[in-house]
Amino acid sequence: MATAETHHLFHAPIADHSFSSDKSILAVARENNVELYQKTGSKFSLTDELKGHEKTVTSVDVAPNSGRIVTCSQDRNAYVWEQTPAGWKPTLVLLRINRAATFVRWSPSEQKFAVGSGARVIAVCYFEEENDWWISKHLKKPIRSTITTLAWHPNSVLLAAGSTDSHARVFSSFIKGVDTRPEPSAWGERLPFNTICGEFLNDSAGWIQGACFSPSGNALAFTGHDSSVTVVYPSAPEQPPRAMLNISTRLLPFNSLIWNGENEIIAAGHDCEPYRLRGDENGWQLEGSIESKTGGGTGSVREESALNMFRQMDLKGQTQADTQLKTVHQNTINTIRAYEGTDGAVHKLSSLGCYTIMSVFLDSFFLAFNVVLAQLCTVSVAHVAPENDRPEKQISSDLFDSLEELSRIVDIAYCIGTTGVQKPFQCLSHCQEFKGFELVNAWHTGFFLSDSCGYVAISHPPSPKRIVVAFRGTYSIPNAIVDLSLYPQEYVPFTVGNDTDDDTPDCIDCWVHLGFMNAWQSTRTIIMDTISALIDEYPDYTLTLVGHSLGGAVAALAGTEMQLRGWNPVVTTFGEPRVGNQAFVDFLDTVFQLDSGNEKWWKFRKVTHVNDPVPLIPLTEWGYEMHGGEIYISRVELPFSVEDVKYCQGGTDKDCISGAEGRYTTLARHGSHGGSFSHSNEDQQVLSRPSVSEEGQDYEKGASSNPVFQIASHLPWNIIPPRFRLWELLYSHRDYFISLGLCVPDSDPSGM
Repeated sequence: MATAETHHLFHAPIADHSFSSDKSILAVARENNVELYQKTGSKFSLTDELKGHEKTVTSVDVAPNSGRIVTCSQDRNAYVWEQTPAGWKPTLVLLRINRAATFVRWSPSEQKFAVGSGARVIAVCYFEEENDWWISKHLKKPIRSTITTLAWHPNSVLLAAGSTDSHARVFSSFIKGVDTRPEPSAWGERLPFNTICGEFLNDSAGWIQGACFSPSGNALAFTGHDSSVTVVYPSAPEQPPRAMLNISTRLLPFNSLIWNGENEIIAAGHDCEPYRLRGDENGWQLEGSIESKTGGGTGSVREESALNMFRQMDLKGQTQADTQLKTVHQNTINTIRAYEGTDGAVHKLSSLGCYTIMSVFLDSFFLAFNVVLAQLCTVSVAHVAPENDRPEKQISSDLFDSLEELSRIVDIAYCIGTTGVQKPFQCLSHCQEFKGFELVNAWHTGFFLSDSCGYVAISHPPSPKRIVVAFRGTYSIPNAIVDLSLYPQEYVPFTVGNDTDDDTPDCIDCWVHLGFMNAWQSTRTIIMDTISALIDEYPDYTLTLVGHSLGGAVAALAGTEMQLRGWNPVVTTFGEPRVGNQAFVDFLDTVFQLDSGNEKWWKFRKVTHVNDPVPLIPLTEWGYEMHGGEIYISRVELPFSVEDVKYCQGGTDKDCISGAEGRYTTLARHGSHGGSFSHSNEDQQVLSRPSVSEEGQDYEKGASSNPVFQIASHLPWNIIPPRFRLWELLYSHRDYFISLGLCVPDSDPSGM
């Protein structure tokens, strides 16, 4: 084997790489962007940069035939990039995931691609010509953890996935109208979407790091975190494999592998060089490194490996000099790919490592991308927060299920003004999940300061008997203008004719947000007569109001009037902003008896979520306050559990959303006294108490036997109060049991 040709690209981490089919483009994922290189002479030159992601790009893939580039990122988004005369044009893909996207690959047909994620789903994405967008369908069950790797079968229907739950699985991703029906094989005959064609457990329950089908598709290989490679030969649909061979090694774990023909596998990982394995269904064995090193015999197995180097240092006590590995890569190899080949045989392959040198081997033409991972490491500060009456404050499982259902009901309102909701009850969102629902009407009052949207529906058995009124949240720029309008409006409570019932509380000096009041007034004229008629027609049906964001504020005003009318509504809001001043808050709390102290009988539930800035605006400095009835979600990311949701006391409970401003102010102050914080992917987590230094004595005296450990929010975001974190409008403000605000198909049916 000839010496390596080395190229220095840059000094920064590389997450993934991909070549175009003619090798004219090299796409490299660098931090939040993707850089495009071309080889001129003996050097690679930067020619373009794809910008659009807000967080680290985790994977990139170039389609061999069309040249389209797909990227995915920790920002939970994916883009398809197409080259135009004006440059590379990005198209956002509707992934519908609530955690980081981790891995992406085009199918061989290039009609779709798959995106793995930390949300325990795989998004299979395809282009819908009718609506001119990329949408996705989710492979869900039985995935139980983060997807780490994906590999397509040659037929573009079967998809192999490895995850951190120690399983490698083979799914059918057949989409009617996109895929052609594949020929029957040992993996299956009829293959509707989400069919599980195989599920294989790593022998020692190690994470699955890499997976790949053989060129024929008749075998699957995957590598685990236990330094092994497993090869599976299926027998027949729904039958155990005819052979499942595990090749254990004494090397460090492999991260990636590819097939070279039907009888050879090349794998690489933490030992910093690629290895060759050979065999068939009768047996496999490790042949040795494909690199040639000075003094190493042909086929020698890792004579100068990183593992061996550290072993010798331990045995001989050596601390000197020679820390240079006798390998091209000087750090972990993350990814290897076929660079050139014919009929399933690989003549050239490329690899991505953790050191900034790119090397080219002649013979195997091994391209090695090495990136120096320079991470700034600082100390995370952990605080111990005693549980504060958690058993008494935690909501019931029945209420949790009810709130989750209401979040899907209000999410349907986002179809109004876009794709619409049609009778009897049809839409692109969750409509099909609600049996017995009948749409009465929908409204959209305009695109200016009076912009308000929603729908009225009747919920017949088998669903609970309800008259449902759903108010859509902030969707457009005019809505945002309404949300941020500062002008107050005097609030005059509703009275029925000349009724002067002494039981009706007074609302002296009450005022509310002008924009919210205008939105309700424009909606009121449309829906009140309809609701009144429905109450007369269905006297045993419960009036249920639900709203998100701006819709929550409108639902609060609507619910207050309907309660005064004697209609006894049950109001639920998600991410509701502050509606009025303290006088109005006291009035609303009295009308709904939210100050009674019995949370289980609340008829107004205001659901808030940690880090959501909207419930904290308009600001208290402008005279706005929060009313009672708060139910607080303390977990940052979806999915939530019952333990993550609790009742709050009044509108100023410091253990709930209203306490966030004080906590972050205190945290920023203590950060200036020597505290250091490390950057983390969980940079949205919050403290339950201001500081151990302030309340340490109280903790020692009153901490429960089961303290809750929480990590402090990390710089630089910890010094910014949550109410000013407007980027959370795309994250915490949307995440209420599901991600609200996208009217897209959840799992449209497919067939064969």
